[in-house]
Amino acid sequence: MIIATKFYDKTLNSDSRYFLDSDLAVLGSSSSQYDEYTRLIRKEYQIYPTFLYRRGRLKVLRALLNKPIYQTDYFTSKYEKQAQRNLKRELQTLV
Repeated sequence: MIIATKFYDKTLNSDSRYFLDSDLAVLGSSSSQYDEYTRLIRKEYQIYPTFLYRRGRLKVLRALLNKPIYQTDYFTSKYEKQAQRNLKRELQTLV
C-alpha cells in the first residue's frame, strides 16, 4: 500500500483505496488547516529555490485537479469539494 502512494492510481483493492484516500484527507481539511499543511510542505522542500518549488507544486496541483481526488464514496462525499477549493486557492497563489 505504501508503494501505491507513489502513483495514486485507481486500484481494485478496497483497503488500498481507503489507505490512499486517508493519505490525501488533509487536502479536504479546513482552509486554515490546509494553509498550515502547505506551509509545512514548503518547509520540507526549502532546499529548492522558490521558482523550482513553484514549478513542481503547480505540476502536483494541476495533476490532482485533473481528476477526482478521492476513490471511495466516503472520502468523496466528505472531502472532495473542500479539497477542490483548497487546491484551486493554492494554485492561484502560485501562478
